[in-house]
Amino acid sequence: MTLAFTGHRPEFLPFTYGSDAYYQFEVALWNEIGAYVDAGYDTFYCGAARGTDILCGEIILALKEGNAFNLKLICAIPFREQARG
Repeated sequence: MTLAFTGHRPEFLPFTYGSDAYYQFEVALWNEIGAYVDAGYDTFYCGAARGTDILCGEIILALKEGNAFNLKLICAIPFREQARG
């Protein structure tokens, strides 16, 4: 089963990186993503933009390095020059 991530860039989040609210957000993402993995999702799409996309992608990579070797992360980059920005 497949799941795609989308979200805000850091400057549009209602809290700052490193704050308690950010930590709670990150924990919530870990819990939600973990629940989907436990439910059988194994393929994840990430837009590779700064912020939520990258955070979700990093969680998938961490899970994969842990014990969820079957997970696949696919970065859907919209155009070649995206990384320049």
